[in-house]
Amino acid sequence: MCISNDFRHYSGNILKKREDINMDKIVQDIEMAVANANLKIIFIEKTYSYTNEGAFCIRFKISDTMENMKKRQKRIVLDIFNKLEVEEEEFDWIIKDGKLTYVVTIEEIDGREKLVLDFLYEYLKLNPEDIFWNQYEWYYNYETIKEIKEKEFDPRWCYKKPKTKKKYHMPIHLRGSSTKKMICRTCGKVEMGKVEKIEGKKYYGYYCTNCKKWSMKFPAPLFLELIFYDSRIYKMKLAGGENRYQIEKIAEIAEISIEEARRYLPIGEEIVIAEDSAENIWDMAAYLLKNDLYFEIEPEFPFWLEGELTEEEKKEINKKIHNQLEQK
Repeated sequence: MCISNDFRHYSGNILKKREDINMDKIVQDIEMAVANANLKIIFIEKTYSYTNEGAFCIRFKISDTMENMKKRQKRIVLDIFNKLEVEEEEFDWIIKDGKLTYVVTIEEIDGREKLVLDFLYEYLKLNPEDIFWNQYEWYYNYETIKEIKEKEFDPRWCYKKPKTKKKYHMPIHLRGSSTKKMICRTCGKVEMGKVEKIEGKKYYGYYCTNCKKWSMKFPAPLFLELIFYDSRIYKMKLAGGENRYQIEKIAEIAEISIEEARRYLPIGEEIVIAEDSAENIWDMAAYLLKNDLYFEIEPEFPFWLEGELTEEEKKEINKKIHNQLEQK
């Protein structure tokens, strides 16, 4: 299946720290990743450069079966370079002072998205410090690829900007602002995300504090795509100092001792770890949920957090939101 003519020659690169480049190990890891993914690999050629003394490229084909190796749309081609004159600073935006350079190119991804994902998952599992970087300036680390791999396969996975996981250390105190705004159609002022209990039932949506009225309201948390429009600054607090598991997890993610973690979160007290935009609070909340940490958000968060809604519920909410947006 071809996604679009726009992606006909869509390709990507595996980036590696320059000091970690070892041609024999790269080839060995690629072969092992192919075997672990239950794929097939064949050597095509070794080409020497005429402009860079000692530089060469090894080319491989990868497919799910030897029969499909003959079909262009059923295989991917890997070019592995032993020496490239690429400035590491070009990739400083990914890892500051990471000295990354590209050593492997994956050609023509369109129509081979599953094949590429299966290979990358196994390769990055062996090389978690490496990065997959594509032509849209997006990049994927092992954790991101692992998350994509564990979900139901989406053939558009590599054409969407990934949400790369961040690691947070305490104490955190940030202040952010949204680039987009939800504007009240009556008074022109910026609206905010809001949660309100009405007749015993909670409603989630956008609210104008000037006009004191809702522009959209739902009986379930808002779909994630609307998070960028929320101008409110939220406060995130860690709680549960009486719980040893919580203390141990805090020590683990903050890379501090358990005794230091106890000082961060005394029994009966809460620690503010962030004051930030809805988008960044959601990102941190997803990380804390993944690590089974207890936290609270003030004011109450109007957007769904991981695990709160089923996929069907998300689709239904998304449909309602789109309908309301089209009417604005």
